[in-house]
Amino acid sequence: MAKNKYLLPLLAVITYLVLVFLAPKQGHDWDNYCWGLWAEIIQNKGLAAAYNSDSVINYLPLYLYVLKIYAILIPKASLFEMTYCLKSISILFDVASIFILTQIIDKENQRWKFFLLGLLNIGFIYNSFVWNQVDGILSFFVFTSILAAHKQKPILALVLFLLAINFKLQGIIFLPILLALLTESLNIKKLLKALLLLVVLQTLILSPFILAGNAWNVWETAKGSMDYYPSISMNAYNFWYLFYEGNLMFVSDSSIFVFGLTHKQVGLTLFISSSALILFPLLMQSTKRLLGKEQANTELKTILLSSSLIALFFFYFNTQMHERYIHSALIFSTALAFLYGAWGQWILLSLAYALSLESICKILKLENYGTLIYHQKFISMLYAISLALLIYHWLKTKPLKGCFKGWVG
Repeated sequence: MAKNKYLLPLLAVITYLVLVFLAPKQGHDWDNYCWGLWAEIIQNKGLAAAYNSDSVINYLPLYLYVLKIYAILIPKASLFEMTYCLKSISILFDVASIFILTQIIDKENQRWKFFLLGLLNIGFIYNSFVWNQVDGILSFFVFTSILAAHKQKPILALVLFLLAINFKLQGIIFLPILLALLTESLNIKKLLKALLLLVVLQTLILSPFILAGNAWNVWETAKGSMDYYPSISMNAYNFWYLFYEGNLMFVSDSSIFVFGLTHKQVGLTLFISSSALILFPLLMQSTKRLLGKEQANTELKTILLSSSLIALFFFYFNTQMHERYIHSALIFSTALAFLYGAWGQWILLSLAYALSLESICKILKLENYGTLIYHQKFISMLYAISLALLIYHWLKTKPLKGCFKGWVG
């Protein structure tokens, strides 16, 4: 047993080092350029300059600390050429996410197999390993926050969620799930302790910008992320590609779609209404818990299904979506496959995501990017089928059962 105890951590370290060593030095050209440019700005003017009024940087603070370290370690002349080194950070969070997931698999002697399977999924690893993007870091913080809430660790859950929001604002879509889960373990004493800790942590994160007098620009940057690209789609092959073809980056989402409603309004309506339906059982259960009419905790399968669906609804229906905004659904989808045998949705979602990213990045330099499997409508249909499968699994859990029980009689 003692030897087995160290097998998975050792495998995780070895896998991480192998992935970093094998990671291609190429990536998405524009994103690599941005990392180099932003690191150069931070190197020349300091971290606080990231939010000067004339700055081109549009990410929230947490990843800028990573770029600060990069700017310290890498000579100025190599800032643009060595951005592939940043992959080592994102890959670390990918490995950590799968490692933590395997810790909740009952059969300890099978965990290493699931660990390797999770990281061999090109749909999961492509974002960090090939593209050189950082959505895996957001996924890590969101996933571990939700798990911590489920494990009755509310303060840790809130700290992790605050880090997620400081990384990318889109993590906010998971807040209703987190709040519903916190009713299981958060009392007044823990709430006050958590709020104090969150204020201190947020102050520390913003301290360079507070001292420079431009902390308010952090909020302006976050607010500006909405409508930053007012297009129907930023290469996200989602719901809108069922109706259109071609590049929707250059089609405004403020144009009319149906019944006098714009594409943006229709997308938001579909996202909010579908999310409300999925979240309704959780919110009803948490309300009853607050009123002392509910004692049972939410089962993990329902949590994972709700989280997967919220992420998919967000990506699939909304306008202005980048192709990578589906990424946070992958870790919850993987957990459903590994823990509950929901393999179909995981395979289709992973395949759709991998095909989508490769159709844009073209790292393999194939000759068949014009064929069916890379077609926008085909990928959109794969997403739709995976969404339908997740809804099917959600319905099978009978999430509405007991929603109204205890309110009357």
